[in-house]
Formats: sequence, C-alpha cells, structure tokens
Amino acid sequence: MNKSESVETITSSNIYKMFTICQGCGIQFEHYKNRKRKFCGKECVDKYHIRWNKGLTKETHPSLMIVSQKEHETKKGRTKENTPWLVRHAELMKVQNLGEKNPFYGKKHSKETKDILSAKSTAINLERWKDEDYRKKCLDKMGRQPKHSTKIEKKVESYLDSLNIKYEKFVNLENITIPDQYIPELKLVIYEDGIYWHKIEKVIKRDKNINKVLKEKGYFVLRLGEDEIHKNFKEVKEKIKQTLDKLNIKDRVRTS
Repeated sequence: MNKSESVETITSSNIYKMFTICQGCGIQFEHYKNRKRKFCGKECVDKYHIRWNKGLTKETHPSLMIVSQKEHETKKGRTKENTPWLVRHAELMKVQNLGEKNPFYGKKHSKETKDILSAKSTAINLERWKDEDYRKKCLDKMGRQPKHSTKIEKKVESYLDSLNIKYEKFVNLENITIPDQYIPELKLVIYEDGIYWHKIEKVIKRDKNINKVLKEKGYFVLRLGEDEIHKNFKEVKEKIKQTLDKLNIKDRVRTS
C-alpha cells in the first residue's frame, strides 16, 4: 500500500487519536494525530522500512532497481517543450550560480588536475572516434551546420573563382575530415590552417594522420598557413597554380 489510509475517530474518551493502516502488515492501528506513523510497530519498521545508508545499493536491495527503472521510464521523452518547469529550473539554477554564488567562484584547477581531466576526455574521444558510424554521424552533423568562410578562406576562394575552378565547401571526406575546399574533379583537398589551433601538438599529429589517410585513398592535399596567406598571398597563388599544373589542368587556368 503506497499511501497511508487514515480514519479519524472522535469519541468522548479521546479526540486526539486516529486509526491508520500499517504499510507493512496491513493491520489497522491507533495512534496520536500529531505523530504521523506508517508502521504499527518496531517489527514492521525493521522488516519493511527501507533504511537509506551508505551500504544500500541496487545489488543489496533489489527494490531500488525497480525504483530507478521507473524513474528512468518517466524521464523518457521529457523535453523543454512538453515540461515547462525544466526551463524554469534551468533559469533558476543559472541565477543561483551566478558570480560569487557559484561554489567554484575565485577557484582554479591545478595544473595536475587539468592534465588529468584533459587526458581522460582525450582518451574517451579517441575511443569514440574509432567507431566509423559515430564518426560519420558527427561529420555529417558538422557538414549540415551553417558555416561562414573566414577571411583566409574567402581569399583562397576568390582566387579559385577567378580561375573558374569548381569546388565544394565543407564536405565530409571518407568519414575522417571536412576540408575548407574540395575539388572533386581533381580529388584535391585544400585547407587554410589558422595560426593558433594548428600549432598545438595534438592538432599537428591529427593533421599529419589525416594527410596520410587521404593520400593513401588517392587524394591530393594542399595546406596553406594563415601567416603566408596574410603576408605573402602572391606566393600562395603561385603554390595553388603549381599544384593545379601538376594535376594536368594547366590549359584550364587563366593567367591572373
């Protein structure tokens, strides 16, 4: 029985007592109104009452497994649209944790903690990335997201346009990379690498690995640095031209 069923009795002898059905054995018992009780005595308490302590687990108490399963089922399909209180709760939590109210306010992780957290997240991501379906799902999602070309990408794209070269932007290639420009007719993959991200050690390793895999699959890779695009775009143009010449389309390139 989930809820205690109570029946009030008003007698001349005692107007302060009431009867309740025990949630353990189901027997009706009498008790004072100001003392709410669920069980008739110590025996039922020891036998039927769940005691919340550190030793209580799903393994030692099977009923907890049923409770957690029911909680999981009720949370399925719960979104901000069909449960407005979730939005209110999220907004309230934001307000409660702003500035000095935040328990981590003014504190910083030590270098050792940062290294540990970074190593854990890297290991998890690398393990996930091995799964081809997961990789395809992520890259397809990235490809569908609206993107805007950066300044260095626009420079290269305007030069390709001036040469009448047809290219595609942000295409998922072999479920391992999304290049900045891809010329399908020539299988030429072009990247414009930013100064900050592409000087990080793990990003350099990733780029080398991507280059290796693409070359093995018959693609041609051209990487252009942000520095050279900004400071010496004439050399970059020459570099692109030479690459196109090597791919035997010299007759299609107009002199600029």
